[in-house]
Amino acid sequence: MGLTQEIAGWIVKSSYTDLPPETIEAAKGLLLKTITGMVAGSREPVGRTLTTYLSHQGGSPDAGVVCGRFRTSVENSAMALGTFAHASELEDDMIPGTAGDYWMLPAFFSLGESLVSSGAEIIMASVISFEVSNRLGMGGIGERAHTERHLCPTAWLGTIGTAAGAARLLKLGVKETVNALSIAASHAGSLLAQVGTDSHFLESGHSCRAGVMSALLAKEGVTGQPDILERKGGLLDVVGIENVDLRRDTEDIGKPPFAVHQVWVKKYPCCLLMHTAIDALSMLVAENKVRNEDVSSVEVHQNVRALNFCSHPADSIPNLRFSFYHSLGEVLLRGTVDQSTFTQESKIVDPELDKARRKVKLVPNPEWTGPMTTGGATVVIVMNDGKKLSKHMDQPIGSPESPLTNEQIAAINRQYVKGILSDEQARRVEEIALNMDNEPDILELMDILTFRQAHQGIGDRH
Repeated sequence: MGLTQEIAGWIVKSSYTDLPPETIEAAKGLLLKTITGMVAGSREPVGRTLTTYLSHQGGSPDAGVVCGRFRTSVENSAMALGTFAHASELEDDMIPGTAGDYWMLPAFFSLGESLVSSGAEIIMASVISFEVSNRLGMGGIGERAHTERHLCPTAWLGTIGTAAGAARLLKLGVKETVNALSIAASHAGSLLAQVGTDSHFLESGHSCRAGVMSALLAKEGVTGQPDILERKGGLLDVVGIENVDLRRDTEDIGKPPFAVHQVWVKKYPCCLLMHTAIDALSMLVAENKVRNEDVSSVEVHQNVRALNFCSHPADSIPNLRFSFYHSLGEVLLRGTVDQSTFTQESKIVDPELDKARRKVKLVPNPEWTGPMTTGGATVVIVMNDGKKLSKHMDQPIGSPESPLTNEQIAAINRQYVKGILSDEQARRVEEIALNMDNEPDILELMDILTFRQAHQGIGDRH
């Protein structure tokens, strides 16, 4: 049996009862964090533009657009929600493997609403999507394609992962699920060169839309090559991955530990590669009561590829999210970073912040080679009197090494949805998300998030 067939067989035969309690809890936390990103991202410029665009497209009102006050087709809703989740830069990633919740989970809110899926079904689709996309990423589409072919894994892995979860929500059989994966493979694709632009955010929206559409078309009988992942001229071959051991993509599939436990949850709305250094500097500043005026310089010792990826000048809003100089300059001044750090135009020209940014020195560590997270980060504060304060962290807080509890994720949610959702709405969203395994459907949740009840946001749509 080939790779595509094996994956499809597991998608269909896997059971919710096989999921350990901790895996269900992890999935619920990621679903809540995805909601956080969708709500915050709906207010980003590309989120507002896409909301306006889709509101003019019409379509069957089967699924809502978060914060949009309208419903549209499932595919358009998935496009919006996937884009929003990424545009906030609060998306969570898996390292290694490079899967991300923003590529896939938003689509299950759209499709789940139209199908009136239960919370348990949404959880199962989420676990399946991570498992499939992560295994393909570990098998080659992730790090190697990223570095050797300049492909962004978002819509390569995400489209397949979304199709996998959508097929499960639609309760497709093995043959239909194979076709869903095959159709999705023809729609996969994204480019690393788009990072820092709206097109990069749209790639995750495309991933969600194309994955859902692929599963829906498969349900209607549309076909694809049954070995599209592994065949010559298939997905793995086209992205330039030769001599991949395909056995690792299905070995022990369905057995703990599941991939959702390997996600790095983001606390800050900026590139994940900066989070370890932000945490380290924040701790040094707090623990030593460091004042900016007493600091001569801040050295960041990290993987050279990570430093290069996030060495953007602080000269535009998009660049702020990929600038060690900017984020660490903010930590020197304020002790931390938040949404305002990366969304206020005034930050670009702030003279005090500009002076703080100029203190940041990026120091590549030649011994840390390989994936961009290799080695972690060492931050060294050099005081004006010559004294040095140093802290090393292998991973940021929120990574598998130092995971966040669901209560901590809920606190992050409240921080970033404030001013968009009311306190009552935010509280109810948390309750539903963190009790998802007991929810008969997600209709109330989607009513709140899409502002169906424009003022209260809570109530039965019927």
